[in-house]
Amino acid sequence: MKQYKSQIGLVLKIAFVVFVFWFLSKKNLISIDAFREGLGHPAQIALGGIALLVSLLLGAVRFIVLIRNLKYPLSSAMLFQIHLIGTFFNVALPGAVSGDLVKSYYLKKNSAASGMSALGVLVIDRLIGTAAMIFVSALALNSPYFHFTSPKMELLKVALTVLSIGAILFFSYLILVPNNRDPILKLLDRGSTKIARLQMIKNLVLGMKSLQEAPTVIFTALFISFLIQSIVGFACFQFAQALGQTDLSQLAFYAVVPTGLLVTALPILPGGVGTGHAAFSFLFHELGSVRGADIFSFFALFQIGYGALCGLVYLRFKSLHPEIVAQMSQSNSGHANTPALSGKST
Repeated sequence: MKQYKSQIGLVLKIAFVVFVFWFLSKKNLISIDAFREGLGHPAQIALGGIALLVSLLLGAVRFIVLIRNLKYPLSSAMLFQIHLIGTFFNVALPGAVSGDLVKSYYLKKNSAASGMSALGVLVIDRLIGTAAMIFVSALALNSPYFHFTSPKMELLKVALTVLSIGAILFFSYLILVPNNRDPILKLLDRGSTKIARLQMIKNLVLGMKSLQEAPTVIFTALFISFLIQSIVGFACFQFAQALGQTDLSQLAFYAVVPTGLLVTALPILPGGVGTGHAAFSFLFHELGSVRGADIFSFFALFQIGYGALCGLVYLRFKSLHPEIVAQMSQSNSGHANTPALSGKST
């Protein structure tokens, strides 16, 4: 019965995605004619698609770098598969089982670490990706070569600058504050004697701080994330060129694309459809462009396509390790109250 419900839910989500594209075209938020014009430049579309594929693979490298430091008894090939499976759940099936929860489950099954500790490392993986988005946009907006000024863009620049400072302080806390002097851990430790759930949060924080002894790993992951955001910005720049939007500099894309993608972290529809269109339309409008939503359409289609390919990895993994998948399905309801991130992988 659960399998039928899952299949029906997937069909409904696909149908709703098609409906959203139709609705956006009817409201002139995306242009079918512009989309066809973009398809008339296959070289640039292909270059953008290849760039997004490279960014997906770099995300897997970042995941492997972080997990390798924790000495999980898993091969790089297995970690690569786990990352792709998580991507499938995040991109193609948002709102279902979180991809981060899926990855933490597989890691837990292959190590002595608690599920919350494994999830803590994956939260750091997600936060590093999010921080890179904020840093890249903030740096571009604060660049003396960025010439688009408006009250909204100025406000965005201030907000992202403040968030960047907050991210720096957060990672400084993770790296510099030892566990035996950590006021947050002490507070959670005292509170866990009265509230059992605080012990889960404590384990989550300990998992996040497990990289404290290897700060170079965090910096390496941040560098990879910067590279990912640069490549994604380049991909969207190529899509814009194909759509005939040739008057925007590549710096402008680094300013708004990462910020727009932050919105797609909300697990509503596959590939961030709808929310991403709205965010890109608004941000690119501030740059004087009406092609923001059309640019995101190409991005979303590639994301959904790659997510579907990751689903093939999941099906293969399911056939080779049916016992793990069955156990995860059985414990799915037990994990329903486990805090986890959803949405797109960054």
